[in-house]
Amino acid sequence: MKYIFTILLFLVICITSPAQLYINEFMASNSSTIKDPDYNADADWIELYNDGSSSINLQGYYLTDNLDIPNKWAITNVVIPAKGYVIFWADGNNTGNHTSFKLDAQVEQIGLFSPALALIDSISYVNQQPDVSQGRNPDNLMLWGHFSTATPNAANTTEFFSDFALNEPMFNIRGGIYNSGQQVKLFTDMGGEIHYTLDGSAPTQSSPLYVAPINIDSTTVVRARILKPDMLPGPVITNTYFINENIQTGGLPVVSLASEPANFWDPTKGIYVQSFKPDWEIPVNIELFENNGADRAAFNEVAGVKINGLYSWQLPQKMLGVYFKKRYGTGSLDYSIFYDSPRASFKTFALRASGNDWSNTLMRDILGQNSTLLNMKLDISAFRWCTVYFNGQYMGIHNFREKIETDYIEKHYGLEAGTFDMVENEDYAECGDLTAYNNFKTLYTKDLSVQSNFDAVAAQMDIENFTDLVITEIASGNTSIDHNVMAWKPRDTGQWKWILMDLDRGYFTSTSSMISFYINQTVYPFSNLMKNAAYKSYFGKRLADHLYTSFNAVTMHNLIEKHRQEILPEIPQHVKRWLGTTSSYGDAMPSVDFWENEVVNLKTFTEERPSVILNDLKNYGFDETAQLTLSVYPENAGTLKLNDFKIPQNQCTSPYLKNINSQVSVEGKAGYTFRGWANAEKTTLIAKQSTWKYLVDGTDKGSGWKEVSFDDTSWSSGQGKLGYGQGDEKTKIGYGASSSNKNVTTYFRHSFNVNVSDLTGNDFRINLLRDDAAVVYLNGVEIIRDNIKPGTINYKTLAATATSDICEKTYYSFRVDKGLLKAGVNVLAVEIHQSSVTSSDLSFDLELSGYKPGSILISTEKTYPFSLTTDLNLVAVFEPESSCIVPEVISENTTLFKSCSPYIVRDDVTINNNVTLTIEPGVEILLSPENNIFIHGNINAIGTETEQITFKINPLYTDKGWGALNFWNCSATSSLKYVKIDDATRGPIPQRVGAISGFYGNLNLDHITIDKTKQNPIATRYSDVTLTNSYIHSSFTSDLLNIKYGHARIENCIFEGNAEYDSDAIDYDGIENGIIRNTKILNTLGNNGDAIDIGEESHNIIIDSVLIINAYDKGVSIGQRSSVRLTNSLLLNCNIGAAVKDSSRIYIDKCTFYGNGSSVSCYEKNPGRAGGNARVKNSILSNTYLASYQSDSKSTIAFSNCISDNDLLPVETSNLFGNSLFRNPTLFDFSLSAGSPALLTGSQNGLKTDMGTYFSNIAFQPEVLICGIYLNPLNTLQPEYLALYNPSLNTVDLSDYRIDKGVDCSFPQGTMLAPGDTLYVTADASGWRSDYQVVQWNSGKLSNEGEAVQLLNKYGLVADYLKYSAQEGWPVAAFNSDFYLSLNSPYLDNHFGQNWKAKSLTTGLKGINGNENFKIQVYPNPAADWLTLKGKFETNTPVALYTISGQKIKETTADRSGYTVMAVSDLKAGIYIIKAGSQTVKVTIAGK
Repeated sequence: MKYIFTILLFLVICITSPAQLYINEFMASNSSTIKDPDYNADADWIELYNDGSSSINLQGYYLTDNLDIPNKWAITNVVIPAKGYVIFWADGNNTGNHTSFKLDAQVEQIGLFSPALALIDSISYVNQQPDVSQGRNPDNLMLWGHFSTATPNAANTTEFFSDFALNEPMFNIRGGIYNSGQQVKLFTDMGGEIHYTLDGSAPTQSSPLYVAPINIDSTTVVRARILKPDMLPGPVITNTYFINENIQTGGLPVVSLASEPANFWDPTKGIYVQSFKPDWEIPVNIELFENNGADRAAFNEVAGVKINGLYSWQLPQKMLGVYFKKRYGTGSLDYSIFYDSPRASFKTFALRASGNDWSNTLMRDILGQNSTLLNMKLDISAFRWCTVYFNGQYMGIHNFREKIETDYIEKHYGLEAGTFDMVENEDYAECGDLTAYNNFKTLYTKDLSVQSNFDAVAAQMDIENFTDLVITEIASGNTSIDHNVMAWKPRDTGQWKWILMDLDRGYFTSTSSMISFYINQTVYPFSNLMKNAAYKSYFGKRLADHLYTSFNAVTMHNLIEKHRQEILPEIPQHVKRWLGTTSSYGDAMPSVDFWENEVVNLKTFTEERPSVILNDLKNYGFDETAQLTLSVYPENAGTLKLNDFKIPQNQCTSPYLKNINSQVSVEGKAGYTFRGWANAEKTTLIAKQSTWKYLVDGTDKGSGWKEVSFDDTSWSSGQGKLGYGQGDEKTKIGYGASSSNKNVTTYFRHSFNVNVSDLTGNDFRINLLRDDAAVVYLNGVEIIRDNIKPGTINYKTLAATATSDICEKTYYSFRVDKGLLKAGVNVLAVEIHQSSVTSSDLSFDLELSGYKPGSILISTEKTYPFSLTTDLNLVAVFEPESSCIVPEVISENTTLFKSCSPYIVRDDVTINNNVTLTIEPGVEILLSPENNIFIHGNINAIGTETEQITFKINPLYTDKGWGALNFWNCSATSSLKYVKIDDATRGPIPQRVGAISGFYGNLNLDHITIDKTKQNPIATRYSDVTLTNSYIHSSFTSDLLNIKYGHARIENCIFEGNAEYDSDAIDYDGIENGIIRNTKILNTLGNNGDAIDIGEESHNIIIDSVLIINAYDKGVSIGQRSSVRLTNSLLLNCNIGAAVKDSSRIYIDKCTFYGNGSSVSCYEKNPGRAGGNARVKNSILSNTYLASYQSDSKSTIAFSNCISDNDLLPVETSNLFGNSLFRNPTLFDFSLSAGSPALLTGSQNGLKTDMGTYFSNIAFQPEVLICGIYLNPLNTLQPEYLALYNPSLNTVDLSDYRIDKGVDCSFPQGTMLAPGDTLYVTADASGWRSDYQVVQWNSGKLSNEGEAVQLLNKYGLVADYLKYSAQEGWPVAAFNSDFYLSLNSPYLDNHFGQNWKAKSLTTGLKGINGNENFKIQVYPNPAADWLTLKGKFETNTPVALYTISGQKIKETTADRSGYTVMAVSDLKAGIYIIKAGSQTVKVTIAGK
């Protein structure tokens, strides 16, 4: 059971004065003060001092972190000299001076015991800060305090502080991005002085004292802290205000680093200005602003920063490592930084400055890493662009990167440190050691042409992983490999895998032949593997597959353009920031145009690279290539794979190896039926070697020459290939008057005719030969720009890079928008640009063709095998089904009609701003895997009770999930009514989770059913949400409803939780005037799961008429300066009913708390944030198993007109103590019986009122309860026992139940307790009657004086708790004679002694006849006309007859006579369930 909370005391000294030997100093959060000499670790430590005149042998003494276990760790072979010290390392290593336990920095005990287990000294402490010790004041040994400078193994002579000033200053406005100046106000309501700085340094006593608002007119970091006399300074709170920085919303995320300016810029200690790589780390505050419209930092943490990079540290812009260590805070950052990684926790990450590519594009390494995502299972470093500021100073574009360190494997694979080896460059163990790798290396250096040797190596390495790593290096042309190899494997299992490291020296020279380069590398086994013929064949084919798919020119161009667009708006400022800076490792980019040209070079590299590598493969026994074209018809009807490698386009043309056995496969999208494969029929509009008009006069032709109407009769003409300098031209053209100043641009035109029939069914492509660059126009419209910068160009604009080698002879393929073609005369115009005025050659030729599926299908199988012998053009042919399709972009008001349902969603759908999608009742929307619907306008989906609207996965993909309904930055409120959402997961941004995800998207949700999602059902940010009459459930780790920073109203809903960790039902953060009313919240059963969690300064939250049952942690949790009004609510079986903490407030009126650990608890959770404040009125606090209420010294709690049955409440405010006399708490009837002291003893507006509240007809099954106790006080042969009764309608599986108080009992697997049955838990299960269900407990004995007995269910929640006693109204006979305690009725509250009787133990087998049997008798059974019920009933006990499915069909009442009858002659034959009170019996009706 979860520990409720600690009433925090500063410390407790357990002895009155130090003896000769005592605890002198300790550190429970050591992160850098001292390293232990044995393990070189920052372990916590305990210092003992011998104040005597003689040494002490500590052999047999004990240290412990639990005073209840004094002998936890025995000291061996340690002698402490007179006036001497000894250090014990509390690290759990359990050897030498290393204890078997570790110290907890939050709350802990330390005890020193003698060999006779006599307490010598002890200390209890709370809230230790990193690298601050706690110890005795040398001037007053009875006084404990803190030392910012610890003195292990020495006297405590440094400055002594009585405590920490833990309070934090508050800011009136948050740090963020502002378009005008701001006025910042600081305040505290907990005393002390506020000091602040504006230069990034941490405030000290000499920093300005806050006395008036601070005017911020330019980007500034404001740092503030509270100082109090004789106390260590409080935490520094930092906020950065970006003023008029022209930071565009939706642009790059912004990182602010704040630190002492000298830490960055000081000539001696500044990490950014050294002529060497500094190896020291500086403390910083780091804030991330997502720059997405959010009004606050995504995180604001303290960390360390260090210069990273083996060589790149020399650059003017540095690569920074960011480290979250224990000395700064919790030791990790818990935030999802990266969109393409599930990782959400980091001990470290990098702010990379692009290394060797800093002078060029900034994106080379990123491009290489991202290229693996399509078809590889490589471990890569996740990436995200950002900008960085130092103390408000702009430092340019960086990128977040995962660091390839121990933490990487721990987080991605869930492994513990020390359970795996991580080896860098074959000679350095980043983690673990080199033993296993050296053994592996011994294997792979054998002759691997011998298959048995190869097989032995393959068993120890992931061949696919390693091969893909080498292929990526070769494809990128990366030359920086000797220090960039990282391999890892689990120590006891698994295979060696490799992690892709830096690629920023790749993508420079497209013609480099890198296979031989990598064969000659000695830092991994590639050279040896290539000696094996089978592996060489595998490698070559896999390389060709990746070149066609992963490294296809179109794939790579799309990646490059994606990154270009992301940083393009920021590039001008970045260039300006670093303009003119130089280094031995690289100089700053001179202009934006220069950067654009470098990006074009990247594109050209990726266009040319496949042909170069395929040509290189001929040197390793592979054949020539042919052109392979694969396409889908109609376009977007399906997705293609080559040898199981995904092709991201629905049409792909690229060279591929001949004579390789391969296969192509296709998967159709919803709404299409696959017909088969066909060869494409080709229609040539312009053939290779056609005749072209051309002009080489060296003049600027403007724009008119591109048009169809242009008169080119004066131009020269010639057959392609046209050009000069290569010797194979069909037409040799000129270049101007001077070979040293050649014309940069040459113009070409070709007119051609298109028939009307050509425009139907054809997919058009251009195959282009160009040296160096080309721009192609079709009928005056630019359609291709290749190897030349974007933007405005003219006849003097040079190509981005020179073309050489095989690239001069390669035709590159481009798709053509057939909408630009017209029937009749068309003109293709081309301008060829040289890379320099001294270029030695020029080449141009072009082919324009159309392709459409042939009429004959060559296969109807989805997978088609082939081996190229010549060019091949295959088309996967589909036939559209008669389905209604939701378009990918909805740009005008649209309605989905029931008459066309179901609607198919094939791809992501976007509803544009100011556009409404209307969905009629009864419409079913079937989505494909991972499809998202992005709503920027609004949806009106109004179903009815009989005609719901449904969103769910298409039945074609039943085992998968789709994305989410993403209401982001919406122009209008969306309304959904009678809508069911199944199979959803979440959208693409980690922080925007939810089947319904809102970000500035207002929602009216009514009668929504979400119970089969795969992640959060509903999550919104900055949105106004109304949710009514809805049912929300999830089986996954997630809050059911998570609403931050907006307005929220929930009414008449049911939330049903699960047993997953940290999964709340309702989570409000930063909500103003929110409402939760008339709502049921059931079964938030996971550890740390709350029914309602209110935080982040949520104000004026009304929670009214809410039923909460079974919350593992808290029914209602209020924290972080929030305020709540809780009224008319029933909170049952929660660890804490209502928890109030950290300067929060709650007003509770007319609530009933029952079966909770504590009804109301107020405490300080986070040191320095103060406690909670509660006012409780007209409420009932009943049957708590810890305390009716709890309040620490930092909190206040007041009761008036309340009643408790566990702890006395203050009587002066009209509070009562006693049994509230609920009618039937077992069946959740908390109405008050006649004579209840809670009737009309409350006060409401001066009028009398009942205390508490109740809900009628709670359809929830009760838990197993304790109904009998036999103590055996006379020590007869009869064994003690507890009797358990099942009052529910369902059989209960007790397999994971446990009794943990009174006795200890774990129930055997498969222990089942039927409705109305009793089970006995006993000290001795032998000899019982065979018709009794008996379980023997593990250990323990029931106290004859009385004690608590507690039954936990399988989730760890208390199923039942009572405390029996020989006093307090319990039947005395059961405590002093051979009687047993028997619960009078299962309807009664069993924690009151007055509801029990003492009954004589009659003799049966082994003397036990058992407890009173509550079960009713029903006869005849089967019955035809009438049923008779016999049993012990209270007056007006409800009796009901149900169908087997739970539908109530008859009801009556029973009374104390013990009999009642019910007519059944009108019923159909079948099995029914009859329920009388809490008792159930199955009956058979013979029927009419």
